[in-house]
Amino acid sequence: MSQHPLLGILSQHPEYMRLREALANGEGPCGVFGLSEASKGHVAAGLFADTARPLVFVAPNESMAEKLCEEMACYVPCLHFPARDIPLTGAYTSSEGLEARRVDVLCRLAAGAGNGTALTVSIEALMQRLAPPDALRSMVRTVQPGDILEPRALLSALLSAGYQRVDLCESRCQVCLRGGYLDVFPISAENPVRIEFFDDEVDTLRTYDPLTQRSIENIDSVKLPPATEMPLSDQARKAALARMKGRPALADMVENLSAGGTPDGSVRLLPLFYETEYTLLDYLDGALFLIDEPARVEESAKMAHSQFLDLCTEAIATGGAQGEQAQLLCSPLQTIKLLDTPRTALLFSLTRTYGLIGIKSPFRFETRPVSRYVGDEALLCEDLAAWQKAGTTVLIYAGPHAERLRQRLEDMDAVLPCVENLDRPIVKGERIILGQSLERGYEYSELGLVVVSENELYGDVIRSPKKARRNRPQLAFSELNVGDLVVHELHGIGRFVGVVTLTVDNAPRDYLHLVYAGGDKLYIPTDQLDRVQKYIGGGEDGAASHLSK
Repeated sequence: MSQHPLLGILSQHPEYMRLREALANGEGPCGVFGLSEASKGHVAAGLFADTARPLVFVAPNESMAEKLCEEMACYVPCLHFPARDIPLTGAYTSSEGLEARRVDVLCRLAAGAGNGTALTVSIEALMQRLAPPDALRSMVRTVQPGDILEPRALLSALLSAGYQRVDLCESRCQVCLRGGYLDVFPISAENPVRIEFFDDEVDTLRTYDPLTQRSIENIDSVKLPPATEMPLSDQARKAALARMKGRPALADMVENLSAGGTPDGSVRLLPLFYETEYTLLDYLDGALFLIDEPARVEESAKMAHSQFLDLCTEAIATGGAQGEQAQLLCSPLQTIKLLDTPRTALLFSLTRTYGLIGIKSPFRFETRPVSRYVGDEALLCEDLAAWQKAGTTVLIYAGPHAERLRQRLEDMDAVLPCVENLDRPIVKGERIILGQSLERGYEYSELGLVVVSENELYGDVIRSPKKARRNRPQLAFSELNVGDLVVHELHGIGRFVGVVTLTVDNAPRDYLHLVYAGGDKLYIPTDQLDRVQKYIGGGEDGAASHLSK
């Protein structure tokens, strides 16, 4: 894939080239000053593209990390590793989408695919304890036709990796073995996969529709990641059972583990399963680290840690949590000191120093945000004339408005060419309108470059929402009656028995109460109805026999 032209132009920036060489040669920590908010993602993408190293951009909070990911993704493939939100006590439900994103990132890194990964992460997510990389690495399986594989051995491996055995595989993280085929729905897949066997040989692989159970297409291979970020090996189970012995509050979990199950919410007791402390940093080797506004990162880390310890103290005092759960979030200072590496850069909007990480080499940029032109195309014309006189290069990313903007500017005697995309190096002094989109614009004084985005032209642009889960409409609460069968995206088919109010962390909240085969119960917050759909296949009697376990 060719490099984005806005990354190529960075090679003309002397300070960027110095920074790139310093980080590539391990001459940091580096202090980077003068980057505007929008240009931070631009420079980060350039460093990732030019150094062929994994890059981790650490932000003060989740929203800033997600924004950085969106901006970097305009130039290079980028992933966001979200923080998990785990209640210490009470009902446990996990967001399938969040869990899938975390598992995807961790499996990539554990498999050694980190060199192709640009990652944004909040400091809180970086502080959170994780399972050892080997635990995930050993649970990832790839299956293809011709493999010699005993079906029950594959089923056993998937159960150990956190998949739930059911009679009908309809939801993510489920597996079903019937006759000569095994159905499995990987956590990050769009559709489940049917693996058909001829004796102990994999004969065919094909995806199928989870609602109709009809085949979609044959595929050449399928990657089966764990269904959870904390798969349980036999060794981890034994360690946890030994540590849980004599704790009445954990009796149900002990029973489940002893029977070979994977209890919901095991991850909130991670220190009982894995004694050694691991974080995302243990999944990365030779990475570049960028820290956005270090003082804010430190402040956010301390606040998150303090609030978490307060919750732990209260929950432990009432017997609702175990003492080891206080170890789920690592020390802020310890985590930040681990970021003090020769390949770390600290990004400051203003010139300042930072006490926890000493700066060996300073780098100064002259960038600034672009003026806003919402409803004022005349002002844009004035600036275009001034930029032309100064020989400034101007790229206007107008997205779907490109042709209309070209015509409007032409009517005001500002003639600019309009192209759908730019697949060549930027020519100094050119002014051009593009049909592509960019998150935010910026200006580099040293390069004589101005980049204008839709944001500056039309205000905050609302992107098209991502494809809905398998194109299903969200369930309306009025559609549910007591006794209805519903399908939870993670837990499968259950029966709706009503709405209950539970108090979790001293806050009352309404939950949908679902029951499953064997009397298991699940409580879903009523503001998470997008995770539940009414059961529409097989009839009431047939479905009742397929209640998930």
